[in-house]
Amino acid sequence: MQRKATLCLLQLTLEKEQQQWETWMTKDYLKFTEKEFITAANRDQTIKWITKLAKSFCLGADVVASAALMVDCVLTKVKVPLKCLNCIALSCLYTAGKVLEDAEFMPYSSELIKAARCSYSVQDLTLTERTLVNLLDWDLTPVTLYTFLELLLVITFSPSSSCKALMAQFQPALDAVNANHSLMTTYRPSTLSIAMYALFLEQRSKNMTTGVNILLQFMQIPYDKYASCRDSLVKMLIVNEVLHADGLLMKAANLGTTAAAQSKRKQIKSTNPKRRCDEKQCVFQKCKSAIDNQSTTTNDDDVLRDLVNLYNSSTMLYTGMCPDQ
Repeated sequence: MQRKATLCLLQLTLEKEQQQWETWMTKDYLKFTEKEFITAANRDQTIKWITKLAKSFCLGADVVASAALMVDCVLTKVKVPLKCLNCIALSCLYTAGKVLEDAEFMPYSSELIKAARCSYSVQDLTLTERTLVNLLDWDLTPVTLYTFLELLLVITFSPSSSCKALMAQFQPALDAVNANHSLMTTYRPSTLSIAMYALFLEQRSKNMTTGVNILLQFMQIPYDKYASCRDSLVKMLIVNEVLHADGLLMKAANLGTTAAAQSKRKQIKSTNPKRRCDEKQCVFQKCKSAIDNQSTTTNDDDVLRDLVNLYNSSTMLYTGMCPDQ
C-alpha cells in the first residue's frame, strides 16, 4: 500500500515538474552575456557558496536543492547584476530553509548574514525575499532532484529502511549536480534522479536494472534521454571525485572527515547548541550499515514484482492506486 501511494505521489510530482519546467526552465539565463550580468561560472560558484554555508548550519540537502532551483528561476525571469547575486542566493537559501526546516533549527537572518560575511543588512535580505516570493508566484516548494530521489527510494525499499540514511549516500552527488548549470538546465530533475538512482541500485544488485526500466516507462522518460543524462552525470561525478572510475559511488561515511571539518563541526556544536549537528554527524555512520542491511530487509524479486504490478495498473492511477481522501 505504501508503494502504491508513493507511486501516486510520484505521478502528481511529475505533473508539477512539467508545469514548473515550462514556466521556469524553458528560458536560458546564459543568454545574458553582458559583462555586468551573470555567467554560468558565476552561478555555479554561488551555488557552491550557499551549499557550504548551509552545511555550516547543518541544513538539509533538500534545502540546498530547493534554493539552487529558486536561484535558477530568478535568473530566468530577470537580468540580475553580478553584485546582487550573493544577496539573491542568500535570500533563496533563507526562504527554502524557513519552508523545509524546523523553525527551532533555522538560523536567524542576522546569523546567516554574519556567517556569510556579507555587507548586506537584515532589511536588504527581507526586501530581497519579498521580491523573490513574487517572482516565484509564491510557489516555495519547487520539485527538485532531491524530491524525486526520496520518492524513488521509498518505492524501492521497505518501510523499515532508513531512507534518511540512504539519502545521505547521495549528498555528495546532489551537491555536485546542484552546482552544475549544464546538467540542471539540460535535464529535468526526474531524469537526473533516475540516472543517479540507477547508479546506486547497480551497486546493490544487477537484477534491479529491470526495475529501473519499469520506472522509466512509468515516468515516461525516453531511454535515449536517460542514457545521455546518465553518461553526462557519470563524467561530471568522476571529474568532481564523487564517483570512482570503476563506477562505484564514494561512501558518504568517508567524506568530510578531515581535521578541519571535524574542528568546524565542534565549533558549530558549541556555539549553536540548538542545531542538530550531532544528528547530522552520526547519519554518515548509519548510512553504511543501512546499505549493507538492505539485502536482508528487502527482496529484489518482491520489489520487481511490485513494480511490474504497479506499472500494469498505472492506467487506474487516480481511481485504483491513490488512497481515498
